[in-house]
Amino acid sequence: MARQSQHLKQKQQISHTQIQNAQLLEISIIDLEQKVYEELEKNPALEEIILEKDNETENIENAEIDYSKPDSDSALQGNQNNNYLYISKESGWREMLIEEVVFHFKDEIQLFLAKFLIQNFDDKGILQESLQELKIGLEFNNNVHTNITELEDILIKIQNIDSTGVGTRDIQECLLIQIKKTLQVNPNSIIMLLSLKIVQEYYNLWIEKKNNQILQHLEIDNETLFQINQFLSSLNVFPVSSQDSKTFAIMPDFILTKENEKLQLSLNSKRSIKVHVNPEYIKLLTTISKNDTKGTEFIRSKINSAEQFISGLEERESTLLLVMTEIFKVQYQFFKTDDYKMLKPLLANDVANSIKRDPSTVSRAVNSKYIQSPNGTFPLSFFFQKPIKLINGQIIPYLFLKDNIQEIIDSENKKMPFSDEKLRQILSKEGYDIGRRQVRNIRDDLGIPNSKLRRSQNDQE
Repeated sequence: MARQSQHLKQKQQISHTQIQNAQLLEISIIDLEQKVYEELEKNPALEEIILEKDNETENIENAEIDYSKPDSDSALQGNQNNNYLYISKESGWREMLIEEVVFHFKDEIQLFLAKFLIQNFDDKGILQESLQELKIGLEFNNNVHTNITELEDILIKIQNIDSTGVGTRDIQECLLIQIKKTLQVNPNSIIMLLSLKIVQEYYNLWIEKKNNQILQHLEIDNETLFQINQFLSSLNVFPVSSQDSKTFAIMPDFILTKENEKLQLSLNSKRSIKVHVNPEYIKLLTTISKNDTKGTEFIRSKINSAEQFISGLEERESTLLLVMTEIFKVQYQFFKTDDYKMLKPLLANDVANSIKRDPSTVSRAVNSKYIQSPNGTFPLSFFFQKPIKLINGQIIPYLFLKDNIQEIIDSENKKMPFSDEKLRQILSKEGYDIGRRQVRNIRDDLGIPNSKLRRSQNDQE
């Protein structure tokens, strides 16, 4: 007789509303407008509220936060000004990126080189020409003398300005930039860490869809690989899409201004299109014949759908407020001084615990969101810094360690570049508790080649 057994399995069901709310939270404020328009076309029970010209802006007073006494708990309450940073459709992504690099390069020569590199990106945001070819062109056409290392450093800084990989040299590098940017927000995600390993080490196998070999190398199951492929397929193959080639706009979700030694932080207009449930549909529901079951069900379903969509928009705004308030609390000194040394370590889990949300919710809230400040426009992901522990027990942000490694390599003898082990020894003397492998990973993250390649590049120059 065949043995019979019972197994109790717990399966989590995700509702349509949960999926819709997650999607609304993740998209940018520009994509949100398009989503609202699509919903208006699809659902007649959802209606746009046409505001009179004099009432287009909600003039609710900004919260003012004094430098010396930040009232972080209420920093964003009631900030609903329509402070849109509209980018002219005449301006392309290239022009916008050139405007942005001004905030990242103080040296005039480096700024010139950054603009020169951007002008050489193709319509998809990829740098096709080699740095050696560009170096020769600069010397011949512009009488500007530089070296490959300097151009490489400037290119990496440009790549780090944007999360889509603008300025990368191929699809693999474009994917790596996006994965690393995502990991800055959620560094403990197993799926993202495995995705990084696949693109770094098994890229050709992944392109050729040799799944069995990938499964063997990583020792994972099919379900995990499926999740990895889902994540990787959500990334941009090219930094700039065909639609973005004509327009490239960043509309910040938050605006930070300084007035009379006070910070004013305001939430950008919650959405440019105000919507509500169509009153005519509500009336129709009360007047329709009770015998018309199908008609009643149709109207009620449309009203319910409209109410769920409006609720999703409100949930998006509420979550963004919670996340930004917590970021503002932690990184207040940076906002106050615009000094990178004032940045503090911060992880998605930290914010999630503080606001009592799931880390994946925080990651979605941060995705494609920006804050505009007097010193530039920053992606919210920038404020998430992995903690690094020093030998003396002090905790510093990951960015400090990256900058330190960059500075050491910049100042090294170009004819005798430091090996990863030598870098580790130097950092150890400076108080860092760090291994050679971690040094190599950070060097790779900075886009800096190993010592042998650096020596080879310097010999060619």
